[in-house]
Amino acid sequence: PPAWVDLSAVTEGRSIERVGARVRVGALVDWETIAHDPIVADTLPALTDAAGIFGCLQLRHQGTIGGNVGNASPAGDGLPPLVAGGASAELLSPRGTREVSVERLLLGPGQTSLAPDEVVVALSWPVLPGARGGYVRLGGRQHHVIAKVSVALHVSLLDGVMHDARVAL
Repeated sequence: PPAWVDLSAVTEGRSIERVGARVRVGALVDWETIAHDPIVADTLPALTDAAGIFGCLQLRHQGTIGGNVGNASPAGDGLPPLVAGGASAELLSPRGTREVSVERLLLGPGQTSLAPDEVVVALSWPVLPGARGGYVRLGGRQHHVIAKVSVALHVSLLDGVMHDARVAL
């Protein structure tokens, strides 16, 4: 690219919080933080699983959830859990903000519906009672693997009965 932008000094967009019936994660939250956050673990456990095996330790401390979504890599570990969890992306441009489901944001390998002047500023998902789920990634090696196939499951379990079950590959 003709220029690089260093976002390491930006403090906004690095929080995880419950906002009403949703969880909101700033786009600059790193994977190591997501892997150990109790709000994420309670509301979207598949994302906790994905964050715990994301890349190597150095990448978990530097890579961000917003970068994973904006990159739209078919091997993006965060994408199946976010789609299964019904997550939305908050996008910012000079025209203002808009919200779009992660499922609709991702158009194909390396392709998103982001306008050229839009950036991902946050991800959010609904809080389901009794949230359960998981994430499994298959690749050629045990560690530092690029996913060949990955799957996430997100369900609401109430009185032993599954509700709102979603699976994303």
